[in-house]
Parts: sequence; structure tokens; C-alpha cells
Amino acid sequence: MRNQGFTKEDRMNQLPEDLILRILSFLPTELVIATSVLSKQWRSLWKLVPNLEFDSDDYESEHYTFSEIVCKSFLSLKAPVLKSLHLSFRLKSVNPVDIGLWIGIAFARHLRELVLYVAPKQTFTFPSSLCICNTLETLKLILGIHVDIPCPVLLKSLRTLHLDSVSYKDEESIRNLLSSCPILENLVVYEYWYNVVNFDIEVPSLKRLEICDVLHKKEFRRYTINVPCLKYLRIEGLNKDFELCLNAPELVEAYFTKGSLIIADKFLGSLKSAKRLSLDILALKVVYPTGSIFY
Repeated sequence: MRNQGFTKEDRMNQLPEDLILRILSFLPTELVIATSVLSKQWRSLWKLVPNLEFDSDDYESEHYTFSEIVCKSFLSLKAPVLKSLHLSFRLKSVNPVDIGLWIGIAFARHLRELVLYVAPKQTFTFPSSLCICNTLETLKLILGIHVDIPCPVLLKSLRTLHLDSVSYKDEESIRNLLSSCPILENLVVYEYWYNVVNFDIEVPSLKRLEICDVLHKKEFRRYTINVPCLKYLRIEGLNKDFELCLNAPELVEAYFTKGSLIIADKFLGSLKSAKRLSLDILALKVVYPTGSIFY
């Protein structure tokens, strides 16, 4: 009779390869690579996993730097299509040139989802040259990232965009980024920083929009939102120093919480079609009201 340990290994080797890859796709790349010692079958199987996830805080080696580990992983990768790439790092751990190189390689592998997290109080400029990808469907930029897009680019497959506490070179960079996403459906904006007074969102295809701005900065800000196909809107934290101009005639759900709003007349007009509406705000001021809003 075989011992119990051998039986477990035998059962593991008999798992379908697709199932093994499915299991490995939920693990950080560091752990995925570690599974190569489990059995002969798994020795090269990790190279076919279509998801890569790297965090510089998790990689401490006397022999290799974080950049070297990521580069070696990309060179070993055999998956024809890369479903997701998650990069989380501190700039002291990586050369910005390497980041551009990794993203370029991922784009060449038909990347579907890119999540880029840079530690706070650091700045990585996300250049427009990295905003040309025919297959990217989800893009999430988080914290220490500076968006500099001087002219429109092309992200023709992008449907979901998260801009989480990133900074922008100017208002034009925001407009150029959004105008480069012809089928964008989901947009999340969490805080925005520097050089921007008017955050202009004009996306004809957008269906879902979430804005959270709870830091209550002192300077006046304005959100101008022109989204004719929008169905869902959630806005949190806008205070009395903000003005909200909204045109969303197809709106179905709208939620406003934790703040006060200064709004333009079209805002109320956009609420006529809403079937679910929640206003949990301190004050409401309508600028330039004209005629009947609800009828």
C-alpha cells in the first residue's frame, strides 16, 4: 500500500491542468512560483498562469532585486494571453524605466487588466505612451501616480477605469484620457489632486459613475458631468466649495452622501428619470433655477 503522502501527491498530479491554472491564478506570483517544487508536473506549470501580481514589499532577497525578479518572471512567462497584471511598488525599489518596459511587454501579451499602485508620497508619471493598447479592458491607477497625457490616445477596449487619489498635470490630461476610451462604461474617481479646478467628464458611453471626494480641500472645485447614457451615479463627500453640473437624462439610480452641494439647474433635471434617489447631504443650493423640474 502506498503511504498517505504519496497518495496526496498522486491526487494532486491527477488534477486537470485547467483547474490547477485556475487555482494558481488567485495567488500572488511569488506563491505561484513557489508551487513549482510541489511536483514535476507543476515545475513549469506556473509559467502558463495568465495572471501576474507583484508587490515590492513582499520581495526581499539577498540575491535578486525586485526588478530582477519581475524581469525573470516575464522572461519565463509562456501564457499567450495575459489576463491581469497587478504592480504594487515603492519607487526606491524599482526603476521607472523598468515599469514602462513591463507594461509594454504585458500589452504585447494582449493584457486585459492593469492595476498600478505606487506607495504614497511618491510620484510615478504615467505617460501617454502607455495608453495605447487594443486589448486592455480594465485600468486602475492608485495613489502615487501622475497622469500626463498631452494629446488623445487610444484605449479602444477599455470599459472600466479607476482613478484613485492620483494627480494630473492639468485638466487637459483628464479630458484626453477620457476621450481616448470610446466604450468606457464604468468610471471611479476617488479624490483628485493639483492643477485641476474643473474635472470634466464627458463620456457618451458611460453607464456607471462613482465620485468620492471627502478631504474637503479649501479651493473651489467643479465637476462638469455630461453623460447621456448614465444609469448609476454615486457621489460622496462634495462640500460647499464644490459646484456640480450634471447632464444625465437616462439616470436610474442616484446616491449623494456625506457632503453639501452647490448645483446648477441641469442637475435637478437629470433626476427626473431616476427610480431610486438618495440625498443624504447637509445643504442644497440650486444655481440659476428655471421653470418646472419635476412633472
